[in-house]
Amino acid sequence: MKTIKFRAWDVLNSKWFDDIFAVGHSDEGNYVIDLDRWVYFEPTVIIEQFTGLLDKNGKEIYEGDIARCCYPNDLQPYIGAVDYYTESACYALSGYEALLQHFDEITVIGNIHENPELL
Repeated sequence: MKTIKFRAWDVLNSKWFDDIFAVGHSDEGNYVIDLDRWVYFEPTVIIEQFTGLLDKNGKEIYEGDIARCCYPNDLQPYIGAVDYYTESACYALSGYEALLQHFDEITVIGNIHENPELL
């Protein structure tokens, strides 16, 4: 069974919401609610979903993470952002469109919000 989790990047304050109570959609757009019941709407926050996968160090992999990945028996690492592709309903490494599940080793090295220089 897949664990459904989200995280949210606060664009205005450049910080993560670690205390998400709910994620939803209304006529006003996508939103998150924190534990204090404050509501934040996109684009003030960017909502990212947990892929259900862990990297080689046991860290949860989310959309927007920057990962270093290797194929089995391939020494060349690939670096890209984790994206969700709706047309194929899968998580893949941007720029390579390679399914995350196909990589032998994945290491989260940052995220697109705090470490864009890694791309």
